[in-house]
Amino acid sequence: MPQSHRGTEKNQRLMLVFDLLCVSVTLWQRLVVEVRAMMQVKRTALMLVVLLGGWVTCVAHAQATNRRCAPPVPVAQDRWRGEYFANRNLSGAPVLVRDEGVGDLFFDWGLNAPDSECSLPVDDFSARWARTLTFSPGTYRFTVTADDGVRVLIDDRVVIDEWHEQAMLTRVADVDLTGGAHRLVVEYFEHLGSAAIKFNWSRTPCLAKVAIDHWRGEYFANRELNGQPLMVSDDGMGFLDFPWGLAGPSASCLRLTDNFSARWTRTFAFAPGYYRFKVNADDGVRLFIDKQLKLDQWMPQRGEHVVDVELGGGNHQLVLEYFEQYGSAEVGLRWERHPCLATVAADHWKGEYFAASDLTGPPLQIRDEGDGPLELAFDKAGDKQGCLKREEFSARWTRKATFANGTYRFTVESRERVRFLLDGETLVHQWQEPKASPTTMEVVVPAGNHRLTLEYAKVPGAGAVRLRWEAVARSASVKR
Repeated sequence: MPQSHRGTEKNQRLMLVFDLLCVSVTLWQRLVVEVRAMMQVKRTALMLVVLLGGWVTCVAHAQATNRRCAPPVPVAQDRWRGEYFANRNLSGAPVLVRDEGVGDLFFDWGLNAPDSECSLPVDDFSARWARTLTFSPGTYRFTVTADDGVRVLIDDRVVIDEWHEQAMLTRVADVDLTGGAHRLVVEYFEHLGSAAIKFNWSRTPCLAKVAIDHWRGEYFANRELNGQPLMVSDDGMGFLDFPWGLAGPSASCLRLTDNFSARWTRTFAFAPGYYRFKVNADDGVRLFIDKQLKLDQWMPQRGEHVVDVELGGGNHQLVLEYFEQYGSAEVGLRWERHPCLATVAADHWKGEYFAASDLTGPPLQIRDEGDGPLELAFDKAGDKQGCLKREEFSARWTRKATFANGTYRFTVESRERVRFLLDGETLVHQWQEPKASPTTMEVVVPAGNHRLTLEYAKVPGAGAVRLRWEAVARSASVKR
């Protein structure tokens, strides 16, 4: 075969190989493009699947969280229903509602939120717990400790109200409950810092329910009657008499023998008149009658004190307050109709006898001198009751008398100083210069009730005073 022919055939084979190689490359390039396109589709689909799965998971988590933070199943009435709000004033819908059980409330969140998954902040949140519980009749002590504000309501009545920012604080309320169901509500808010609340109650045998006409004794574990009493007792209807000595009021409810205080309160029906109240105490004591302070010996001391009081007929409130410092402890209160201070009808002569010669100071004696003319004599011995053991004294006699219209002759007789007044107008004035002879005055008196007053000052020795009057027909020398 010629040499040229062989060269041509070789070139043709090379061209064929080259063509096949080009076709293979082209096909390979197309394959790569197709594969890349398919991979992009799969990646996009995978991303969609992942996103869809994430959305489904988020929805499921949100639904689960919502079911946990606000469960559709209601809380039984006899269990604590806790409602939590993302604000300080219990406003709007609660972001968390949960069953807090049937025991005491006790939450110490510290610097954390009550629940981190229910949109509750760590500060500036509030809560309300409510339940209905059946109580036996009696007195119950409700105790709440909180940081910050807190309120306690029983049957919609506020019994503890500390709704303000505060450090950890404990408050107590003693409440008388009737037998049956009662609704308890505790409201709370947290401002800044640590958050905590504790609430419980107990029926105490140391807190008695006392009738208004019995002595209600309240006993405190301090000398100032501060806070809630540790013991409330029914101390009966008689006079108070507690000679404790070195012991204390109670071995179980008030285990103190020193540095305690007490308050006794009762209502008593008095007949009208003057009464003498006698108080013995070691140490400090105060006596109030109808909220008026009548005796104040609020200091460490030991002694007996007397107070004379005029009371109208009817109910009067008596309050005796006492504190014990150290050593022996005793206190007592009793009273009696005053032996020297009589109650006198308005139309009788009311005689008031004073130690001073000028009618000043409280009267030592008040006597009923009858409804006739005054004719009184005094000797050195004083009165038989022993109320006026003085040679020198002053006296005032007053009464209301009914006169017919006309002229009346009034006669005053005394060797000592004397004054006579009719309806507040002085008719006889011998206070500076006494007269030995009687003084007579004729006065026109209109019909009706009139007030007569005779004042007298006795000097040492025997004394006497007289006042009488009579109607006369002729004209009066003094016109009123």
